[in-house]
Amino acid sequence: MNPKIDKLARDIEKTEKKIADLQKKLELFKEEKTRLENEDYGDIGRDFHLTPKELAEFLKAHRAGTLTIPEAAPPAGEQEAGHEE
Repeated sequence: MNPKIDKLARDIEKTEKKIADLQKKLELFKEEKTRLENEDYGDIGRDFHLTPKELAEFLKAHRAGTLTIPEAAPPAGEQEAGHEE
């Protein structure tokens, strides 16, 4: 067989192996990213004292664009100062 063809066949085989290895590595990276994101969401839920169900509802509402955040009331000192005038 032509030596050039043999070399190309070996190069193709090596390249296919590299691609397969990189695809496995990419999958591991994606899994690790998802795991870390899930941990972050859990940490946020715990910080706000949300149950898993409440956190899920919050995230679903956010994704759907139906999340409404109530306007914060002014601090007590500012509210009283406005009534004194």
